Amino acid sequence: VVVPRFFIHLAPRGVEALALHEFARQIALIERGLSPPVVRHGDISTRRDITDIVDSAPVVACLAESAPSGTVVNLGSNVSYSMRDLLEKAVEMARTPERIRLELDASRLRAYDERTVMADISKLRQLTGWMPRPDIGHLIGLLLEYWRHEISFRHPVGDAADGGRGRRAAKSEL
Repeated sequence: VVVPRFFIHLAPRGVEALALHEFARQIALIERGLSPPVVRHGDISTRRDITDIVDSAPVVACLAESAPSGTVVNLGSNVSYSMRDLLEKAVEMARTPERIRLELDASRLRAYDERTVMADISKLRQLTGWMPRPDIGHLIGLLLEYWRHEISFRHPVGDAADGGRGRRAAKSEL
């Protein structure tokens, strides 16, 4: 048995409980005209180790073959990203970034929040030779596209939630 200690791993179809998914979800709601052009966030001064699951999936699959039983390894990108930078990048990639503003939401603040989280993956590298190849801009784009489709599914054109305005009216309001 090998025990991987996963740091933040993201891919489309994730949950909005994770900050990048929540940022993308809010942007998709704004683009659809279902929310005012404000992305509400918690503390974005923190730094997080974030990995695209597509990048790490192959190494997870080979761990059982390459690591002795009982091995515990950290699994992350070994890159610590500023949450502020990631949120700003997501807004840049929005369809109308100039309209979106950021707003601190006190209800999203945690009583205690690690300032910086970064995985030490030296043992993983030693066991597998794996080198992460993060492309955070690509990942953010995938998350935005996922949430655009998800919001369209949850709120179809003409849905009562958008006042029956449909996609065209919602876009023209941005």
